[in-house]
Amino acid sequence: MMTQDHKYHGLGLVFIATSCWIMLMSESVLLSRIQGEMSKSLDSLRDKQHAEVQDLLYFLRQSKLSSSPLSSMDASVKFVKSFPFPAYIMSPSMGIVHANAKFSSLLGYKEKELTSTPVSRINNKVLMSEVGSLLSKPPYTDQINLSMRYIYKHKEGNDVTGSLHLVKIPDGNFFMLFLPDSNNIFSDNEIKNMLT
Repeated sequence: MMTQDHKYHGLGLVFIATSCWIMLMSESVLLSRIQGEMSKSLDSLRDKQHAEVQDLLYFLRQSKLSSSPLSSMDASVKFVKSFPFPAYIMSPSMGIVHANAKFSSLLGYKEKELTSTPVSRINNKVLMSEVGSLLSKPPYTDQINLSMRYIYKHKEGNDVTGSLHLVKIPDGNFFMLFLPDSNNIFSDNEIKNMLT
């Protein structure tokens, strides 16, 4: 026969077990909330870290392009766009890869109008042929930098005379810098007259 003490003792054990179960469930819910918050925080940190790594890679890429402006096609085009003098990039197949605004304007074209067109469009054909023949022979074939007097054709047909400087880019393209005589402080004749 169960005594009154045993009843209360059994009931006390049930209450203790129930309260322990409730405490464990509360702890479990609290721990899963903490785990959820930590997962969100980690995901947020991962996203932020990913964005920072992308920014760093972009910065390093741009720094590399800036430190070696004629090392590749991308670097050369970026360099020509910001170059303060008339310039363009020419491909080995004699096409204009990119002409900057100053060069396009000098020859009467709008910005980007010369990009992706053949250089024959702006060249004096006889002069271009002679220069091409000469540059394909030694000692010019091995030279990285070349300078010469040159004539380009304006959109309206007249000649634009100046000094052409070309630099061979490692990827096979050419950086072309053209300084028109119209920008010279003194003409060749004025210099000769000064010195005589």
